[in-house]
Amino acid sequence: MQDLTIYSNDELSNQVFNDEYFWSEREDPKYLFALISEEFITTKEQRGQLVSDLTKYNVDILAI
Repeated sequence: MQDLTIYSNDELSNQVFNDEYFWSEREDPKYLFALISEEFITTKEQRGQLVSDLTKYNVDILAI
């Protein structure tokens, strides 16, 4: 298990957006967060930032 709590609020998003294993599950949030819980120790703020970043990504994709 990797401890991300020592990093910025953006670190969990960086991990998810840059790792095929996590990125491929982005459309199933419950499963994605289950995987995250198995792999990382995170803060509430990091999880909130990930939700915000995924929402922004989805809005941006729909705008194309």
